[in-house]
Amino acid sequence: GLSAEGNVDLIKLSLPPEKQHLVSHIVLENSAKYRVNFLETQLGSRFPTVLERVFIKDMLCAFCIDTTTGEPPNATTISAVVLKLIDDMYIEKATNKANRYEPAINDEVRDAVAAAGILTTKGAQHLKTISLRELTRYLVLKGELSHDREVDSEANYGWDDEHFNELIEKHRDDLIRYIGQEWLKTASWFDITDALFAAGNTRAAALAHRYAMPRLDDFQALLTSSAELKEDYDKVNVQGSNEDVLNYISRCFKTAAAKYPVFSDYTRYDLNAETRIIVIDMMKVTGEKTSGEGQLQTGIMYLFARHLAARNYYLPYCAESFLDGLDPLYHAYHKERISALSEEIKHIFYDESHNFQDVKFIQSALNTADLEDRKLGVRTMFSSQYVSHMPESVTKSVNTLLMMRLAPSDREYLRSIGINISDDILDRFDWLSTQETSDGGRYFLAIFRTKRGDICHILKNVMGVQQVWALNSSIRDRKLRKLLIEALGVGKTLTVLAERFPTGSAEKTLEAMLAGTGKRFKTRAEQEEAGLTLVETLAAKLIKEHRLEAI
Repeated sequence: GLSAEGNVDLIKLSLPPEKQHLVSHIVLENSAKYRVNFLETQLGSRFPTVLERVFIKDMLCAFCIDTTTGEPPNATTISAVVLKLIDDMYIEKATNKANRYEPAINDEVRDAVAAAGILTTKGAQHLKTISLRELTRYLVLKGELSHDREVDSEANYGWDDEHFNELIEKHRDDLIRYIGQEWLKTASWFDITDALFAAGNTRAAALAHRYAMPRLDDFQALLTSSAELKEDYDKVNVQGSNEDVLNYISRCFKTAAAKYPVFSDYTRYDLNAETRIIVIDMMKVTGEKTSGEGQLQTGIMYLFARHLAARNYYLPYCAESFLDGLDPLYHAYHKERISALSEEIKHIFYDESHNFQDVKFIQSALNTADLEDRKLGVRTMFSSQYVSHMPESVTKSVNTLLMMRLAPSDREYLRSIGINISDDILDRFDWLSTQETSDGGRYFLAIFRTKRGDICHILKNVMGVQQVWALNSSIRDRKLRKLLIEALGVGKTLTVLAERFPTGSAEKTLEAMLAGTGKRFKTRAEQEEAGLTLVETLAAKLIKEHRLEAI
């Protein structure tokens, strides 16, 4: 959210310009601009990893959820069909139905193919492997042999034929180009990916890899064309309906492709592979909390965002099976990535986690992930306004709980989840959490669940003024910060605000300015609007003063 955006700004400030791309902030939108194909595999891999397969299954099954129940009808059957679809789809894309290369689709890939001399390389490689008949046909086209020679080329020529080899040598360069062009006509996107990677152009290879992947529409096509699926499930109807399961799944996929353009086609959004910190703002993609349809959308988007940000965290877990199924060409590249990921502690942080509190299918996904996370050095954190608003799957397995305030119902709720803190401690924290402190810090209650029992401390967190300003999410302060950043940049803005307003807020100054106008407001909305106008006045004053000081 807004605080996270301020945190990103603060982190970037501490980095030199050439490293600021390591931190990324995305305001996710359900549009083609941010499109990421969730069916995409690791670079060079024809198949998803074990955990990627589980994620893809979760996403596809989520599209089939009945919003009135929160679960897919015939859940076991639909899950089985989806897993069969996944396995068959990736086999097809890796073999007889691989996506054919189309040069016009991506200019950068097309230019990289030309720059790397791939057609020349492939032409030279295939020169000794194509048939004598094909070589004879080419020499006939060049006018070196008569047409009747092509009819029985295998009998007339061989590699030991001196005249034949002289002709090949004479036209070698043209012949290599010709063979390269012929190779390109039937090349798949996987072929292009491999060739570019072998040539050392990892970025272009990654772009080409995107187009080798299946899309949501491909699953619909496979559903209707698979004789095996029809034989097994054609007579299985959706519970309480005359519609067969395969048609139901196909209809759900079609609806999802139309409803979620953000992941219904080839990847378009280019997330830097070197990014180490990524913040995804979900404000624009969460659905209405009051409807089943809205809750389903929220769950799908959170599942998708988690995959977008953290899909590589789990590569070390399935490294052995992943590398076994991978072309040796890519082994060194992925082994280096796996080694780096194995040595790092990774973090996933869910803010406003009450947004998916009631979404059943994502609770199951979180439970599975939580069990794996602890083994893989992944620390998962959740935050919400109230402890009781946390998803049940979180509170069941929590081992550290940090509370900023104590709500009236929290005492009973803590006991209900097995956390027993004495009333004396809770009373003291309840009082301290409302008190102002001389250093601007805030008290919080820290509860640690250990094998020896629960440990509880009342602690205090103190932040620097610049950090407070960076994380401030109040409407007026946020607007003031935004106006100054546009004029002065992030670094100078935080310095100016920290010097002028060491409490981390300009609210008191703005209230005094508002009172100084002498105006009386009929409604709260009028007062708020006037206050925001004064923010612009204050911002202009601060910008002018800073520029005068800089002269």
